[in-house]
Amino acid sequence: MKNLLIIAVMLISTISFSQNERKGKLSKEEQVEVQLKKMTTDLNLDTKQQKEVKAFLVEKADKREAKRAEIQARREAGKPRLSEEEREALKAELQNEKAHDKERLGKILSEDQMKKWDQIQTEKREEKKAHLREKRMSKK
Repeated sequence: MKNLLIIAVMLISTISFSQNERKGKLSKEEQVEVQLKKMTTDLNLDTKQQKEVKAFLVEKADKREAKRAEIQARREAGKPRLSEEEREALKAELQNEKAHDKERLGKILSEDQMKKWDQIQTEKREEKKAHLREKRMSKK
């Protein structure tokens, strides 16, 4: 009886671990849902705003995925790193996209929501900078 109980516990724990183990990262759709839930709770979005923000997030995820595929194709082709001109062009393109995204989000969110979103983004950037500083310091 004791052995049977031990075997049952081991079997259940093995099954639960194998089911909970996630290989890789979240899918694009899962990322969008997580972002949407976070924005909904942080910014108190109504249902109309949720639909519009979801469309916005899906579009952003598609662009991000396309950019990653482009970079991956470049690496697989064995091309060298970007030249200085290409880096500057990419930087300008990303800044334009960021401004466009902020403008589009500004049309969806209220003024107060936009201020709060800006504040959250600033905090995220600061956390990321601090994390990168820590990472660099630990390598030395």
